Amino acid sequence: DDSERPEIRDPKLLCLAKLFQKTIVPSFLSDPLACIWLMLESHRLWKEHGPCAPLVMALNVAPTIMIAMRGDYRAARNLARHILAVAVSRGYRTETALVRCVFSYSVNHWFEPLEEGLAEAEAARDGLLQAADFQ
Repeated sequence: DDSERPEIRDPKLLCLAKLFQKTIVPSFLSDPLACIWLMLESHRLWKEHGPCAPLVMALNVAPTIMIAMRGDYRAARNLARHILAVAVSRGYRTETALVRCVFSYSVNHWFEPLEEGLAEAEAARDGLLQAADFQ
């Protein structure tokens, strides 16, 4: 259970996780293979050393990649829900809002009524506004 695992405390690993967080979205837009490598390395760090807020953000692109490359909507939804549950349980407020945003526009609408997706999107918007993330 990732909600109970200790967080990464090693400064070098945290620095690496933050680097992955900052570079994964640009790589998603410019170099898909680099993005996949960053995602897999983020997953490896998570599995070997535990979760942390930057890794939540780095892995947040994984559901979109799963849909785009494999067409695996169910696995993408399960992964997105897991990442969201970990972010919520650990109190990562800004990260939770961003994960909710991706969850609402990429996977939730394939399985749930649109009204539920709208509720997720509104919760994401509220969280992002509270975090002063106006983009």
